[in-house]
Amino acid sequence: MSGFIVTTDTRTDRQKANEPDMAEVLKVVQYAPTKRYKYFINMVAQTEMLWACGADDRWAMMDDENRVPFMFPVWPARLFAYLWLPPQPDLSGIEVRAIALDFALETLLPSLEVDQIAVCFDASDKGPIVTVEKMITDLKKALSAKKRLN
Repeated sequence: MSGFIVTTDTRTDRQKANEPDMAEVLKVVQYAPTKRYKYFINMVAQTEMLWACGADDRWAMMDDENRVPFMFPVWPARLFAYLWLPPQPDLSGIEVRAIALDFALETLLPSLEVDQIAVCFDASDKGPIVTVEKMITDLKKALSAKKRLN
C-alpha cells in the first residue's frame, strides 16, 4: 500500500483549509443519505483526497454476519472517520489514512474485492451506500466540473 497512503500530514494548505471542524462534521452526519453523499462527492473533489481506515497493508472493511467483507467505508475528511472508528481492542493498529483521489480512482476503487462503498458512515453505521462504479463515475464528474471552473 505504500506510495498512495499519506501517513504523515502532507496535505496542502488548500486541503487543510477545507477540513471541516467538529461542528460541521456533527451537522453533516445528521443529513439524509442523499445529501450526505453529495457532501462527500463535493468535499473529495475539492480536496482531491478521501479517507479510509487500514492497518499494515490492509484496508478496513465492513463484514456481514458471516464475517465476509462486503463494504469499504470511506469519508471526506479525517474527523468523520474518527467518529466511526470504534475504540475496540480487536481494532488495534488501525489508523485513519488519507488517499489521493487520483490513486483512488485509477487503482484502489477498481481493485476492491467488494461491490459496495459505505459513504461517510457514523458511529451507528448509518450513511449512504453506493456501488464502486457509481462512486467512480460521480467523483470523475465532480472533478471534471471543478477543473472546468478553474
